[in-house]
Amino acid sequence: RFGVEIYEHLDMPQLLRMECPEVLDVVNKYYRQDELCRHDGMRDCPPIRRIVAVHGVNVKTEIMYALRVNTVRTKPKTLTTRFVLDHDTQLVHEMPGRSMSGGMVYEQEGGSEPSGDGTVPLASMEHCRSWSKQLDLRVEHLEGAVHSTMLFDERFHDIIKSALVPAPSDADSGRHLLQAAISGGSGDLGAAPRKHIWQAAKDETCSSWWDCPADVSEQLTAAAASGPGGVLRVQIRGHDYEVDLGRMVQTNLRFGTERRLRVVDT
Repeated sequence: RFGVEIYEHLDMPQLLRMECPEVLDVVNKYYRQDELCRHDGMRDCPPIRRIVAVHGVNVKTEIMYALRVNTVRTKPKTLTTRFVLDHDTQLVHEMPGRSMSGGMVYEQEGGSEPSGDGTVPLASMEHCRSWSKQLDLRVEHLEGAVHSTMLFDERFHDIIKSALVPAPSDADSGRHLLQAAISGGSGDLGAAPRKHIWQAAKDETCSSWWDCPADVSEQLTAAAASGPGGVLRVQIRGHDYEVDLGRMVQTNLRFGTERRLRVVDT
């Protein structure tokens, strides 16, 4: 073709409207009209606390297409499309990290940012970064990992392991002590259970701790013994708290203040 002026920028709804309006009707009915579907990419943060996003980068990935009107003569009972890839199109200016062939524009290694994973463009995979102020977000890039085979990549396995088995913390130590106390300490079924007490951090630094009242410690111990990750409410010195045993934190229901919890041996 002779220049970029002959091409118009079309988004997917515009293309579907011209090529296959029936598909656009399905999209509108089951997605755009669904109040739970955030198709515009706004206010779509999932209602969870933590995300670990892992994706491959710097693999040649399709990001754009140049189409022309299909001018071939149609045949009876032959499926044809209104538009086809324009194989003669070329980029007007060379761009680092961009290439074009067969009517398709690719992002690839060498640009100012990494490219996608061979299937999904980087911009789509990095959309999760817009949620970083609403949840605990960790983004990991796997150099050269291809979308279709990433699940077999040992680097992916290592990241999943690190996410599921974090480094030990005071809360983890408390949980281990609690389990030991409930089971009798050393694992000897005939041994008497060791006594223990729950403690809450005095501030965010967790440099000092205060003991929970004995009745509250007993209540928390019973809840923890019934199963991991429970949430319950307790009252301490006239204040109501919500205790999350999975996160090992207590929240003051009046002020919203969170403090770490731990269990120690007496």
